[in-house]
Amino acid sequence: MEIKKTLAEKAVTLPIFAAFRFCFVNYANLKVLQSGNLRVGFCDGSHFIMTKNGDMFLTFLVCSVEPAPLLPSVWILAKNSLEAISEYKKDVKTSFELKACLPCLPF
Repeated sequence: MEIKKTLAEKAVTLPIFAAFRFCFVNYANLKVLQSGNLRVGFCDGSHFIMTKNGDMFLTFLVCSVEPAPLLPSVWILAKNSLEAISEYKKDVKTSFELKACLPCLPF
């Protein structure tokens, strides 16, 4: 079974100028955030954040696989799920197995 990638996931894997064209072709909507970064949203409900220096990040929710009430769940900006988990482990020392997932999209 193949998992379908969202438009935002496809966009962040492209080089910057190809990503601009991809956003234009797919009618992405743009919103400037207070930090000066740019939120790029697509019609499928997915989005990514583009920083001032051109880096593109997805928003992942990182949490434990097993129920662990004392382990916090955190939203992290990262390019992929493995990077999100490694960023989480820098701040939280844990022996639990972690997972990183994108927000649910309305279909």
